[in-house]
Amino acid sequence: MQPRASNDDPTLELLVAKRDAALAAGDVATAKDANERLARAEIAAGARRYQHLPVIVHVELTTRCSCSCIMCSRCYERVAERDLNVELLEGLLPCARVAVINGVGEPLLHPRFADVLELLRKYGVVASATTNLQHLSREHIPLIAEVFGRVGVSCDGATARTYESIRRGASFERLCDNARLLTSSCPNTRFQLAVVSMRQNIRESEAIVELAARLGFNSVRFGRLETNRLLENEDDSLMCFPDFAREHLGRALRRGKELGVEVSVPRVLRGPADPIRVEKQAQRLVERPLFQPDSFYEALPARYAELERTGLFEPRPYELEPTVDSEGLCHWLGLGTYVSVDGEVRPCGEIVGAPEPAGDNEHNPLNLPSSCALREVFLGGHVPRACANCSYLMNDELSSVVLDEARLFRSLVGREEEK
Repeated sequence: MQPRASNDDPTLELLVAKRDAALAAGDVATAKDANERLARAEIAAGARRYQHLPVIVHVELTTRCSCSCIMCSRCYERVAERDLNVELLEGLLPCARVAVINGVGEPLLHPRFADVLELLRKYGVVASATTNLQHLSREHIPLIAEVFGRVGVSCDGATARTYESIRRGASFERLCDNARLLTSSCPNTRFQLAVVSMRQNIRESEAIVELAARLGFNSVRFGRLETNRLLENEDDSLMCFPDFAREHLGRALRRGKELGVEVSVPRVLRGPADPIRVEKQAQRLVERPLFQPDSFYEALPARYAELERTGLFEPRPYELEPTVDSEGLCHWLGLGTYVSVDGEVRPCGEIVGAPEPAGDNEHNPLNLPSSCALREVFLGGHVPRACANCSYLMNDELSSVVLDEARLFRSLVGREEEK
């Protein structure tokens, strides 16, 4: 186990004092620099509790969404419309370098999205968001161009029929029009097409890369479908058709190289495909209809309500049992925190567990009891069970959201070495 940093370390205390004095004086640049150096020192020393404030913040802006995607819990959950308090967001930004903006809702639908953009600019925070790009205000585009380092756009088909059948309520034409406008207006922003790969769209993988190139995207990320028994989509997972998926994702990778578009696919679906299995899996892939009828989705809320009474969906405590070996500390536990639309705090947006109210942790959500306990397991050389299904650990997708944020924050890792 790594040595622990002591809160009595005079270097740390000097950095804390420098940061706090800069914050009091409104000197955001100095405050960020001192907090960044403090973070490096505490993480390097293997501290369990931190004096540094979050450097990366993940916020859920709103629960509003105009779509009901076939793989989303919104098909059965009746989510009340709620919006993050913008003043709460402002309290997280003075020492932050990166803000990740996404959640169960569509971030561009926040009624004060312009104010959010102004705050990000005011505090010099590089932002990243994932959006369905169905709602784009021209008035927001100059600020988006100024503050967003990365924009991920959800798109699960290369044709209107496939896309609109998966993203129920969305318009393929509107997506393309908004994408062209945004990519042409934001030359310094990286744009990624984010695809939930599944049985319904795997044949269009190569065409999706071509679509991304036409719309001005830098990269395409093919992610895996998270199956859900209530949605009855276990058989839609590409793990049921691995060789067929490898064949089509391989084509997408090759097409990306030809077009200069960076393409990433899940590690488990890389490599050569067996031609005989490809043919057999192609036949199985169409044995049942690709899409459920509307009546299926109309019945889901009642089925969910019945199951909800059993307590099946209640938040669980964080599971700390060590699992596989860890090569280091997850950077979310070291640098970041997640804040829900209601102001509740979690160590990150990936793990499942009961949220904790902000304000009970000496005004530093990095010191949540759950965060400290999870950090302890990582520092002991293991991944805790609560993190074992993390999509970033499982998929090794180098252009995934979290790792893109790490790239934006790369100066934290290399600044002193460069000097």
